[in-house]
Amino acid sequence: MDEKKFLAEFVENVDGFADSGLTLNKPFADFPQWDSLAVLVTIAWVAETCQVALSGQDVRDCKTLGELHAKVRQRKG
Repeated sequence: MDEKKFLAEFVENVDGFADSGLTLNKPFADFPQWDSLAVLVTIAWVAETCQVALSGQDVRDCKTLGELHAKVRQRKG
């Protein structure tokens, strides 16, 4: 999945990010909605959509959506 589609689907599937101004390079920490529930939803969304298993630590290690996309691509091979 390319970056543009990854961003669009993330915003659509993870609560609180629609109309948030999220970009691939904006830190998750800039968004108050980026909390433990958002991490869990992200893990489930990546597993379902990309068929990649990530841990909570994997997701927390990513500071931006671009880093998360790179990690998913790396794991997918």
